[in-house]
Amino acid sequence: MYPILFSFGSLNVRSNAVFFILGCLAAIWVGRQEAKRLAAEKHVAYNKKRTILFIIFFIPFVYLIGMFNAWLFHLNSFLQSPSLQRFLFSGWISYGAIIGALLFGLIYPKINKNTSIDVLDIIMLILPLFEAIYRIGCLLNGCCSGKETHGFWGIYLPNSSGTWIMRYPTQILYIVLGFGLFTLLWLTRKNKRYEGEVAVRYLIMYGLGRFLIDGMRVNLVDLGWISLHQAAGLGLFIIGLSTWLVMYFKKKNGKKIR
Repeated sequence: MYPILFSFGSLNVRSNAVFFILGCLAAIWVGRQEAKRLAAEKHVAYNKKRTILFIIFFIPFVYLIGMFNAWLFHLNSFLQSPSLQRFLFSGWISYGAIIGALLFGLIYPKINKNTSIDVLDIIMLILPLFEAIYRIGCLLNGCCSGKETHGFWGIYLPNSSGTWIMRYPTQILYIVLGFGLFTLLWLTRKNKRYEGEVAVRYLIMYGLGRFLIDGMRVNLVDLGWISLHQAAGLGLFIIGLSTWLVMYFKKKNGKKIR
């Protein structure tokens, strides 16, 4: 494919880096617009400086958690050939990054003495948009490739080593999952019954989607009947579903949901 989009002399600009930046920019713009809408809805002034501070701390925090996640998921590979480059440029949109985003969304309002968790809903709203765009870079790079298949759903694609065969189009499925989930969350964001419901919807649908797609991935850590990636996706699904059930029964019993 096109792991290197273009070069400036000896400097190679990689496709995954370009689409990582594009994903960040798109997510930040959408998140800013949603923050403005929520501020107007609650009749409070939109704080531009607070938004800038949020972005400055959010991206490095999530990126750092994602890097440590890469070490966890690919520990044997890192131990065999460790390098700073592999550490810095792995796990950009991984389960670790998602957990980091969740943690930040829960911690940030407390630091700012704000009990609202609307910020968590905004984060989970823009996260699938970011991943959808970033996964275009994965497709061009050949990483996160699927297993070989001769079914009608197979597409002739390479892996990161440049080996072309008929594969499950996992990168394309990730892109579809990201854009599809973002569209669904965007269209239903005004219909939430409690703050944090957008995040719950995200966890349920994303966790299930990743569990199914990761089952088609090649070279994942095997835990028996599922891979480590699938176990992580199943964990997100269970967390989201459990939270949804708790909120559902609270509402059914007439308890106040916060």
